[in-house]
Amino acid sequence: MNETIDKKAALEYVISVMKKCEEYKGIEEADISRIAAQAIEADFAYMDKANVNDGGVYDEDDAYDYIMEILTKGKDDETSALISLIVDGYLEYFDEYLEKNDLIDWE
Repeated sequence: MNETIDKKAALEYVISVMKKCEEYKGIEEADISRIAAQAIEADFAYMDKANVNDGGVYDEDDAYDYIMEILTKGKDDETSALISLIVDGYLEYFDEYLEKNDLIDWE
């Protein structure tokens, strides 16, 4: 799956949607962009680990845990909460991007 995804376009989509959402209004746009960029990198690393391109299964809960482990390592609770909020949005809007572009297979 991740071989056919335009990572830059996906990230731009995710960030643009998050910037418009009321839920993220109090968050600096630079933080949204930075954390979402880190999340997509960690997500693609998860996809490689799960062998998604070779028939492996993408489990969103496992992906979330994997991303959070990478992004929150050594961070305080407040920063981790911010990261969690942005990662939740990233996962939701990345999935939306995949669906809109027919890049997801619901086997």
